[in-house]
Amino acid sequence: ANSLTPKTKVKGLLEIVSAASEFDTLPMRPGEENVVEKMLRHAPVAVDKPRYCDPHTKVNALLQAHFSRERLSGDLANDTRTSVKEAARLLQVGGLKNVLH
Repeated sequence: ANSLTPKTKVKGLLEIVSAASEFDTLPMRPGEENVVEKMLRHAPVAVDKPRYCDPHTKVNALLQAHFSRERLSGDLANDTRTSVKEAARLLQVGGLKNVLH
């Protein structure tokens, strides 16, 4: 079970947040799995056994791109804004219990 503790590293935090059920419905558009794969190949934090067609993997890639200040355009930019906003909400004290499994 994923749980957030004071010793949780960035990788664990990304895994916990991106696994939240709130991201189940983030759209995966045709061809985006290739973009997600490319993004994660260049991401600072590795993802174990990534499933590039999974919206949760996409969220992980989008959050890492955001933190790395990468510029994305179109649908990916919109998805990044949505993902960052939702991740921030989840990490607030009131929303934290929804992230933890």
